[in-house]
Amino acid sequence: MINDKGFTARQRMVLDIIDVRENFGTKYNKGLIEAIEYAKTLPQFQK
Repeated sequence: MINDKGFTARQRMVLDIIDVRENFGTKYNKGLIEAIEYAKTLPQFQK
């Protein structure tokens, strides 16, 4: 989180998704899609 200081919630989520995909490939795509859809309902993820 220290390296993420100053990033928006959306930017941090993108970095997390990239990290998951680098480490696990497409294995967790379904879960990532569900997390993205949920995040879209939260105010901190609005544009």
